[in-house]
Amino acid sequence: DWVQYFHDILTVLGPENCDGFALHAYTHGADPSLLASQARMAPPFQSRHQHFRTYTDFLGAVPAEMRHLPAF
Repeated sequence: DWVQYFHDILTVLGPENCDGFALHAYTHGADPSLLASQARMAPPFQSRHQHFRTYTDFLGAVPAEMRHLPAF
């Protein structure tokens, strides 16, 4: 699970060793409506967003003590 991996890496780094987060989120198609899509992935990752909103999955995985850091 890539989002869990992101969380695990941030936990190991801790807030003193991280300046911020660079996230890469995109859609799986050219339709502009996909930016607002709430579609989820197929099992076993049904809790993860399919398209651009995956950025919310990553931001939700940021440990509480690191949520003051900037996200790009």
